[in-house]
Amino acid sequence: MSRAGSTLEPLCRVLVVGASEPIVSVAETVTAGFDSVSLVRERTVSSAIARLGTVDVHCIVCEFEPNRDRPPLEQLRRETDSGDPVPIVAVTDAPVDALGAGAADVVDPADADRVVLARLERILESERSRQADGSNSRDRSILEGATAVVWVIEPNGEITYANPATDAELDVPPDELEGRMLTRAIHPDDRDDVREALAATLEGAFGASARVTARIGRPDRTWRSAELRTVNRVEDPRLEGVVATVRPTGNVEPSDRDASILDRITDPVFEIGDDWRLRYANAAATDLLEGDPSPGTPLDGLLPEALREPLLEAVRAVRTGERATTLELETSNRQG
Repeated sequence: MSRAGSTLEPLCRVLVVGASEPIVSVAETVTAGFDSVSLVRERTVSSAIARLGTVDVHCIVCEFEPNRDRPPLEQLRRETDSGDPVPIVAVTDAPVDALGAGAADVVDPADADRVVLARLERILESERSRQADGSNSRDRSILEGATAVVWVIEPNGEITYANPATDAELDVPPDELEGRMLTRAIHPDDRDDVREALAATLEGAFGASARVTARIGRPDRTWRSAELRTVNRVEDPRLEGVVATVRPTGNVEPSDRDASILDRITDPVFEIGDDWRLRYANAAATDLLEGDPSPGTPLDGLLPEALREPLLEAVRAVRTGERATTLELETSNRQG
């Protein structure tokens, strides 16, 4: 990679902590990709903390393993939060856990160099501007470029911030969530579980966390199943709330009203996703399909042999925009 790839003025200082292969790779990418970055290397957390006492840095890069006792990310975050907070970029394949633990952003060890540089450049530009302004606080814009869905929730349950990934991953515009109570965005049957997770997080110490699976409402009145990981960051002056990282885990479900209407239709109705897996089947379609028609099941394994090829061909034609297709197919117990 050319060293002329990105230029940050004035000089920015990045502290890279660790000696693993992913950390070394990121360090090499930063060195090759930025003209105006001074790289500081420390092999251990203790030496990194000592170095923070002697130099000012704009960003810290360290590895994050979610199941490790006292991961470097949490030790460094606690150290920097006690003074002037410094953004930490975690190198990890567990982005949701890392963001919940306090990372400003994440890079995957498998990310291309340009992705690593783009994320670090955004963090460095934000931090350089903050330090130049003499501000001691960092607003939540540092989460704007995070690829994972991140919300900040007040202790009373109000969502005060939702990052842009909310729209990209859940099809829910952030401004439709901000200012609303968290439970209003959750399926009624899942609200008690979410309340319990939020309460457990708030009752714990700083950094306490909980996990819960719930269905999140979307503007089209469907529900998206997701795992929420809540982390107590109430005492963090940058956030002053509970940070929830949201990872979609399942298919889109129709609203209760729409599902009720579809179930009353006597003809088979089902929906498939871009991956050719079943998303929804009404009662009539359940009778038609073979095997277990659970959401996520490949469609071709559910269709009776007499229907499989003509129906799949019709779906392909519709998807490629060639034509709208009507089929009349006879089975042993139904015409469709």
